[in-house]
Amino acid sequence: MVVMLNGSTAEHGSQGMSVLFGYGIGLQVALAAYASGMHAAMFFHRRVNKAHAMEEDMVEDQKQSAAQMMITQPSDHYKFYSG
Repeated sequence: MVVMLNGSTAEHGSQGMSVLFGYGIGLQVALAAYASGMHAAMFFHRRVNKAHAMEEDMVEDQKQSAAQMMITQPSDHYKFYSG
């Protein structure tokens, strides 16, 4: 690709747009492969380690309920006092 970008030894001269397009496609494919690999790893980890998955679910439920309580309960920190 560097030879294509330089264009001195290529038959058709500089092909800068083709090079940038190739690098862009390569980067997108690499990111998609990484994301799909992470999802596959999480799926198989939860499938093999069922007890650990249940523990993770309980912790996540506790975090969500604590966050919900913080949202629904009024806070004393935001009282405005006159005087």
